Amino acid sequence: MIQENITTPVSKNKGYILVIDDEDNIRSLFANYHEKLGYQVDMAKDGSEAKNLIDQNIYDIALLDVGLPDCNGLDLLKELKEIHPPCLGV
Repeated sequence: MIQENITTPVSKNKGYILVIDDEDNIRSLFANYHEKLGYQVDMAKDGSEAKNLIDQNIYDIALLDVGLPDCNGLDLLKELKEIHPPCLGV
């Protein structure tokens, strides 16, 4: 019997995360940390930017600030869950 050396490519991308926070340093901190762990991360500074990204992408997890300048983060989370029910909000 001949045994072939078969390797399966492993994707470095573990999932898609949306970080929503109006503070640049917090947004960047969360994004950089999760990118180093192998996640693809998009960032939004407010609810309006987040909604545009949500309309264009499917996220596994959303890390969001409750007090956004243009909306309540909990209301935004409800909208996100309606569009993409499997998405977890933290």
